[in-house]
Amino acid sequence: MNKKTFVLHLKKCKFRFNNREQNFYWIWFAKFRKEPLKLLWILNLFLIYTFGAVAHADTTLADDCKAEGQNSTHLNGSVCVNGKPVLTPEEMHNKIFPLYENMKNNKDSFEYYQRKSLVNCLADKNWVNNPSLPTEPVATGKLDIICKFHKFSWQSFAYLTALGVSKKPHFLEMMPKERVFKRKPDAWDFDGDINLVFSNIQQAATSVVLNDWNHNPVFYQQSMNKKFYNDIVLNQLNNSQCINEIDSKRRQFDITAGAIEIKTSWKVLDPSDDASSFFTIHRNIMLNGKLVKNTQLALLGMHIVRKTPKHPEWIWATFEHKDNAPDCDNIKSDDETNWTLYNPNSSQKTNTYVAGQPTQVCRKTPHGAGFLAKAGLTVVRDIKDLNAGMTDIYQAKDAIWKNYFLVGSAWTQSINPFSTNGKLPPTWRNEIGGSSLLSNTSIETYVQNPKWFDIEHPNTNRGCFGCHIYNPDKQNALHLSHMFNAAKDYGSCIVRTLHNKKSEAPFGK
Repeated sequence: MNKKTFVLHLKKCKFRFNNREQNFYWIWFAKFRKEPLKLLWILNLFLIYTFGAVAHADTTLADDCKAEGQNSTHLNGSVCVNGKPVLTPEEMHNKIFPLYENMKNNKDSFEYYQRKSLVNCLADKNWVNNPSLPTEPVATGKLDIICKFHKFSWQSFAYLTALGVSKKPHFLEMMPKERVFKRKPDAWDFDGDINLVFSNIQQAATSVVLNDWNHNPVFYQQSMNKKFYNDIVLNQLNNSQCINEIDSKRRQFDITAGAIEIKTSWKVLDPSDDASSFFTIHRNIMLNGKLVKNTQLALLGMHIVRKTPKHPEWIWATFEHKDNAPDCDNIKSDDETNWTLYNPNSSQKTNTYVAGQPTQVCRKTPHGAGFLAKAGLTVVRDIKDLNAGMTDIYQAKDAIWKNYFLVGSAWTQSINPFSTNGKLPPTWRNEIGGSSLLSNTSIETYVQNPKWFDIEHPNTNRGCFGCHIYNPDKQNALHLSHMFNAAKDYGSCIVRTLHNKKSEAPFGK
């Protein structure tokens, strides 16, 4: 791309640099959509632009605008509009083009390292053979800026599904929300939800039900590790008055790094289902208003949400059973897969709730990777490589987890593509790393973002952070977790003891 082409393209679109008009996205997209090798760094560039890294007109020009009035034109072609400087296309080129060249060089270096196999995204059998909970994503090299998060997610899943002290998987030893968000929370134990009656069938965001093709609702369960439990119980965050104190800044509070939240989705197994392909449990459930005891439930999906020292916005990962649903744009008439949530013989509109009817489900955005990923990021390839490796590892052990896969991981990061520390609040103004349009077909069926969502709605929160968001002027960051929606008013807030943030191990044992 030469300077003349750049300038003409910008003039045609009447782009005003300092006003941050979003058609800048379309300018770059129109110019580079046929040049995928360049697109990764171009997209990073206009993320940098949008979030303000280079969106600063010359200070002198800004002062001149203030001095000369609302509207004026300078000798160099720069103009003032409503008292604000507007850069000419020539000025924009001079500011942006050197950054593009630098990013292109970085991209070329990245591809060189990949060809030399110095950058890869491979599974590690030690995650399964010697499971341990990672405290932070760890890069395997300078250019490992994406894969390390997906590795973090898989290693976390491998640990949480490994057997704990009670000979149940760790995630089933965690404390369910129902046992904590009540007037007197239960004391910590490793019983998990085993003595609960499953009754939650409403999906988050829509509050409607996902019915499977046996006409049974999918059930949902939320749980927390001991570190998160301690935060809630010791600070009485089951009490909405205590949360109000924190929101109003009368009391300082921050959820402890190391906190983990799990959300799972469960299908009622029918005699026609192949129970051997699922991880299953037996629980009492409320089905159509009646208590049904010792019902066999199959795991469909799992969110793993973890707060780390460098990611106060939490790292969000989600897993699904491989036979949940097909990709919407890859549905094949001759597909013989026995999908759990999709019926090839139905003409019902996909991902649409119909009262009293099964829901026809498909995955809008595989691996949560929208246009940005398809344009050159390694999100999809990294996740597929990891999933294939973990499937092989579990297959060799004939473990049930061979049938589950990582959909994707999401986080926020610095606008510098080589700095991956998280940012608060996690909005569209921050760069969303990895699976920016992440969702789980069994948990967020009706609110999946389509692949082009981030381009069509650049100023809209998306993926996990389309719902898990808070107003920093009025709320504490604890509201990133929807656990606290269950808090009730139990009277005046009296915190009994100070929270010692150094007292717990990463998993809180």
